[in-house]
Amino acid sequence: MSGCTLPSPRRGAFTLVELLAVITLIGVLVALLLPAVHQAREASRQAKCTNNLHQIAIAMQNYHDSFRSFPSGYVLAARGYDNTLPSALKPSRDSDDMAESLKCAIRLANGMDTVQEWACMGQAWGWHALLLEQMGQATIGIDFSAARFNLGNVEAGKTPMESYTCPSARVEESCLPQGMTQYRGNMGWWDTPAGAGDLPPNNGIFFQDSAIRLGDITDGVSSTFLVGESQFGLWPDGYSCCVRVRRDKPHFDSLWRGAQQQPIPSVMLGFGSWHGAVLHFVMADGATRKVSKQIDPDLFRYMCTRYGNERVQVNWN
Repeated sequence: MSGCTLPSPRRGAFTLVELLAVITLIGVLVALLLPAVHQAREASRQAKCTNNLHQIAIAMQNYHDSFRSFPSGYVLAARGYDNTLPSALKPSRDSDDMAESLKCAIRLANGMDTVQEWACMGQAWGWHALLLEQMGQATIGIDFSAARFNLGNVEAGKTPMESYTCPSARVEESCLPQGMTQYRGNMGWWDTPAGAGDLPPNNGIFFQDSAIRLGDITDGVSSTFLVGESQFGLWPDGYSCCVRVRRDKPHFDSLWRGAQQQPIPSVMLGFGSWHGAVLHFVMADGATRKVSKQIDPDLFRYMCTRYGNERVQVNWN
């Protein structure tokens, strides 16, 4: 009897049920992995944001070493405008703000506020501009002896500054008239509601013509905010220099308008972030801290003043 070989069974294509099972499994895996991927990316962005604050603090310390104080929150140039700008862009008074509509609306991280216009403080340079040399950006070429809104200064102020920008911010920078920033100096705490008649105290570190030294921070450099996050601003602008925490405004992610003295009022923003429930600060000693937006209000106020004599625990956060 001659030998014979049985034919080997041949596997056909996947059945429809098997294919659907594989697709379902892949969908489940993707659903499980995507949040982890997003969290890893956000953690990386937060690390970059923290590093930006650390670099700003180093530059602040170098400025302090050179000039025996931190830079002013903002200073006023001798002139606001000159003839290098087209006449249509110049306001009627030299001290008026440079105000204009944005190229597109900016929706802020709080999901409630939209900014469509912006007014840069007339004649004013914020500390971001004063710190350019210490940030290694002296080649941006701002001429502080010229008018604040000299055409050359306006063009220089459009330069993107990566170290002044939080990578989590979802703001289209091309919409803005000047370079963007998410970092503002600590101007202090104002206990008196607006309209009560009293001027706010300059009990923080940055304000007009300030020259605060490390020795002036009697509450301790490790428990006093130097610079913190905000939803956005323009780095050359005096209005974007700082945040004064106020009793009559929410502590975080707040927006309000300045006095309506011109067709476009100034936009004021408090400390805030694009990081959900947390934001980052750098202290006057250069240490960076992650702060919950649910922080005790009194404790937060203590960290904003440089001479309040409040007692703050070492592990306060």
